[in-house]
Amino acid sequence: MNKTLRLGLWSYSSDPYANQNPNFLKLNSPQSNYYYYSCKKKSLNSLAKCLGSSAGWLLAPAGIGTTVALLLAFGSPDIDGCDQRLSQKAVGATVIYTAFATLVLALYVYYELNNHQDHLLASYLPLSVGFAMLMVFYGAIYFLIYRLDPHSFLGEIGDDFITQFLTFVFFSITTFATASDGDIRAHTLSAKSIVGMEVLSFIYSFTLSIVIFTNNSSKPEN
Repeated sequence: MNKTLRLGLWSYSSDPYANQNPNFLKLNSPQSNYYYYSCKKKSLNSLAKCLGSSAGWLLAPAGIGTTVALLLAFGSPDIDGCDQRLSQKAVGATVIYTAFATLVLALYVYYELNNHQDHLLASYLPLSVGFAMLMVFYGAIYFLIYRLDPHSFLGEIGDDFITQFLTFVFFSITTFATASDGDIRAHTLSAKSIVGMEVLSFIYSFTLSIVIFTNNSSKPEN
């Protein structure tokens, strides 16, 4: 029996020999295995499926943000000596983009957990990639914020760029695990906001995992 894969704007049959041309689909026929899929009347679960056949592209904002942040931080040795107002605007833009990328990563986590809720072990690898991307992304953002405003973080950060970046990646890992050892702490409001976003992303992911796991455990066996 053919099953319809409801992804994107069109529905696709699991039958490889079926006609995939939407112009020939009998959308109103009750015998047809095809139907138009509308995102407007569906829940968040369906919304996630509407975004594409793979959730991998949801990692793109974090990947782009990491690349741009590192290019700006490493490629501009005098970035911390630029105009203060320009620096503040850059920090504000960084905070806004970080919030956007974090929301997209949250959708990625939701998609992977919900898509594999019957077999949660299948979500281990994609979630590991997503969390690794998140921690490196935040490490790059912390590094850029520090280069824009050296007073944004206090502690033993290091003198050269490589040491600073690796220090902030370590800080990102401990922050995500909510086990920061206190060697580095956020000082400015913008830095505290970004640290708060990373902590909330951990709480969200952890809570969602528990909810889905508990829901699956409570289902009666057939």
